[in-house]
Amino acid sequence: MKRNQHTRAKLIHKLKHYLDISNGNDTDLANRLGTTSQKRNSWRTKIANWKRNSGPLSDTEILNLIRDITEASAKEIYKGFTKQIVEYFPIEKVVSRGGKKYEISPPHDMRQRFNDLRKRLEKTKTGIYIFYDSSGRAIYVGKTEGETDSLWGRMKGSFNQNQQKSRKIYGVNHSSNTKVVRKLEPQSVQLHELAKYFSAYQTHPEMTHNIEALLIRAFADNLMNKRMENFKN
Repeated sequence: MKRNQHTRAKLIHKLKHYLDISNGNDTDLANRLGTTSQKRNSWRTKIANWKRNSGPLSDTEILNLIRDITEASAKEIYKGFTKQIVEYFPIEKVVSRGGKKYEISPPHDMRQRFNDLRKRLEKTKTGIYIFYDSSGRAIYVGKTEGETDSLWGRMKGSFNQNQQKSRKIYGVNHSSNTKVVRKLEPQSVQLHELAKYFSAYQTHPEMTHNIEALLIRAFADNLMNKRMENFKN
């Protein structure tokens, strides 16, 4: 029984249509099929050779094509789940006007960029944020799922709340009694005392909770989060 065959040139056209780049060129197709720079270069060569070869694809070529289409499709789905807003943005804490809480503030030379960033965070209704300490270690993961608060609103709330596990660091208790021998003792610190950077991501509403649960598990004991979120089906 003779296999139903298509020319390789027709296959290139069908691949562009399937990957929703019908108006794209051969380089666009190679970039979509190649998930690494090495694979993209390989696909540029393959596509150029296909146009000169009208024979059928070998079994190996078919299997490699299926593999790369699957990887490319998965990459596009992932991009739809999570979109980077900012990563490792430096912050400082300042006392609010009323003196009752702390505000997230940028370094002086980054105020304009921070103002633009805050506007975007205020418009984002579903997303994930991560606070880091001065060494770049994640110390808190949070989310907003679009119920009542924006990503920026949830970040400000987490920055001030005392419900998360307090971190223990060693310090000296400086009492007024000069005769007391100073000893290093573990002392509790809160999130706003440690947070020096943050990252933020817009996420798909149906994936936000599970992404947060995964990150909490990935960072394990580093975090000050009080709860270990369960995955949703």
